[in-house]
Amino acid sequence: MLDLARDEQVRSLLYLSTSEIYGDPDAAHIPTREDYRGYVSCTGPRACYDESKRLAETLCATYYTLYQVPIKVVRPFNVYGPGQRLDDRRIVPDLISAAIERKPLVLLSDGTATRAFCYISDFITALWFILMSDENGEAFNVGNDEGETSIRQLADLVKQCAGDAEINIQFARSEDPNYLTDNPQRRCPDLTKLRSRFPWRPKVNVAEGLKRTLLSYRVPAGSSV
Repeated sequence: MLDLARDEQVRSLLYLSTSEIYGDPDAAHIPTREDYRGYVSCTGPRACYDESKRLAETLCATYYTLYQVPIKVVRPFNVYGPGQRLDDRRIVPDLISAAIERKPLVLLSDGTATRAFCYISDFITALWFILMSDENGEAFNVGNDEGETSIRQLADLVKQCAGDAEINIQFARSEDPNYLTDNPQRRCPDLTKLRSRFPWRPKVNVAEGLKRTLLSYRVPAGSSV
């Protein structure tokens, strides 16, 4: 894609990286800025994903430096919303799927790890601002900075959205012994750069976003959420 963009002299190219490139930041770097270099294992069970994204960012930066390819890098923070596959094994669809089926909301941890969940419409809006800009060779965090939400709090919110008092929250251990190895305990973006460059603000908080997401799987296809 980088070679194609160079040959065709495209106006803009957007690469979706990941907040995982920051690894497990220490408290001094929460919220995490784009200039944080990361605390990442290059040999752990999650390394293939983290390191591949870091390598891709290096390629993007190199093509911009050498060939002026108009690349922008986006680092998403826990994007969710309608249309997400319920079987993709991420935490939000896992909990939503269980709630729909009136099954226990199972957490494969102690629930204390935190994330900052970004609703899909806020994310897509940010992508358009970045893609159509001249901020070439730059990386941008994109997420929601309303605050950190623990996985346990997330489960509580899904239960509230489901409105079913019979649904309970359970804690279990994954069959994968490496499931929690190198898993970041906190992840929260510093969005100062994004907010200062574009007229963008996240509009949907996590409670409202979960409500919309759950509803989207209960209404007929094609309905607006």
